[in-house]
Amino acid sequence: MDDKEFQKLVKRNRYQAFVFSSPLPFPFNFSIHTWIVTSDRGKVKRWEILHLKNLGGQKNGYFYVNLLKPSQRMNKIFRRNFFSKVEWNSKLIGYVEGGKSSVAERFVRFMEKNALHYRRESRYNPVFGPNCHTFTAWALNRFPQIKIRLPKHLAFLKFVLLRGTANT
Repeated sequence: MDDKEFQKLVKRNRYQAFVFSSPLPFPFNFSIHTWIVTSDRGKVKRWEILHLKNLGGQKNGYFYVNLLKPSQRMNKIFRRNFFSKVEWNSKLIGYVEGGKSSVAERFVRFMEKNALHYRRESRYNPVFGPNCHTFTAWALNRFPQIKIRLPKHLAFLKFVLLRGTANT
């Protein structure tokens, strides 16, 4: 999904939460990167865990807010580090929206209040976590009424989260 397509989905009078994915470039293209985008009545923020620390002057370990455009794929960062020329678009996995007091508003408020305190932002493990998948699952699992589901090959995250990150 490109930025123009994404901007058409943003509603200035609604609360919205989007979950995106993007394949990683070769040689890591067997995996994907996931991230969350929230819109607080048109004010958009991108929330994610990346594989590199303190990019773009941010000092939040592996945790980032608005490092990239909301629907921008990971190639920009990987190209600089691994010289991949393959381009993939991001994919919108799902989204939820609502008005005042909706689950969408509660999710947006949760991200604003809790995402910066995600307990695992100072460590990173690309396979077992913490990583972008455990962060995305951590946020979504707090709202079972949101029916956005991560891709099936990330299903092991329920085990990982039950093992100890669920209480973060």
